[in-house]
This record gives sequence, structure tokens and C-alpha cells, in this order.
Amino acid sequence: MNGFPEGWFYIKSQTNNHVLEPHCLSVNSGARIVTSKQRFGFDADSQLWKYDNGYIVNKASGKVLDIEKGYIRTFHRTHLCQWDRKPLTEASNQQWTFLPGGFISPTAHKGYVIHLHGHFYRSKHDICQILLHQIKDEDGRKQTWYFEPEQSQPKILSPPIPKEYPEYFINSIKNHY
Repeated sequence: MNGFPEGWFYIKSQTNNHVLEPHCLSVNSGARIVTSKQRFGFDADSQLWKYDNGYIVNKASGKVLDIEKGYIRTFHRTHLCQWDRKPLTEASNQQWTFLPGGFISPTAHKGYVIHLHGHFYRSKHDICQILLHQIKDEDGRKQTWYFEPEQSQPKILSPPIPKEYPEYFINSIKNHY
């Protein structure tokens, strides 16, 4: 299946293990794609993706990974965003392939790959911009990715009740749950 796993998965940077997600957890078309620290459980849907007939689909929004404005800008930054799925005949900016070495590339532009932008290791922020960039021979680590399958949802456990509370208080809490 073109190198992508089946089912929902995280797309993780081989540089810092952060994962792709829409900025600010947005479910809107046009939201730029960034990386941030991986989350698990019910809070992870915005970071989960699946491969579907060339499209990379976000679990939270149902939108697909897209080249912002629909084309590669050679003299300006080309950002990635999420957008409504276009018909296959109009979706060259939404079709993706996984190349040997861990690169994710637009199917129509295999000289370009998803690129982690900036000096994230110097940044005080947990997020990093994602761009489409030409494949680099040097420092290609900012351009390589791997997949991690979705984790099963953790059980929600009630916290233990401290013993220093009076017995009647503990019983009232136990009866409440």
C-alpha cells in the first residue's frame, strides 16, 4: 500500500519524534500543518492520520493533507494545510507517496518532500512549521518520517481517595460514583 500502514497512525519526525497535526487542533479547511509533542487517548485524534487511495486523511477533521494554495512556490515557502478532499482528477496537490528513506512526497512532485522547518531544538515552543521543500542530500533528517500505529484508548480510572479524609466523606464520594 505505497509504504503507508493500514488504519490510523501518527506521522512522526525522525528528528525529534514530534507528530504532524493541524495548527491549534483546528478542524477547518486551510489550517496549516505543524508538528507538536505526541498525545495519546481521546486527545490524540488531531494527530492521527490514515492513507486512503493516495490521500492522507486527518481523523479529527476528516480533511486531507494538501499543498497550500494548490501549487509549489519555488521562491517562497510552500506550507501544508488540511483541506476538503477533491475528486481524484483534481487532487494532484492532495496525493501523497512514501519514498525509500522515510520521505513523504506529493505524487506529482517527487523532488519535493515534507520538511520540518526551523531550528526547533533552539525554540522555546513545542510546535514547528511544516513546509514542502526540495529533497536535501545534506541534513535530510528534517525531511524523514516514520509511522506509529494508533494506541488503544486508555481506561479512565478514578483517582485514589486519600485516607486522611473522614470516613463519612470517603463514603459519600464512593456512593457518588
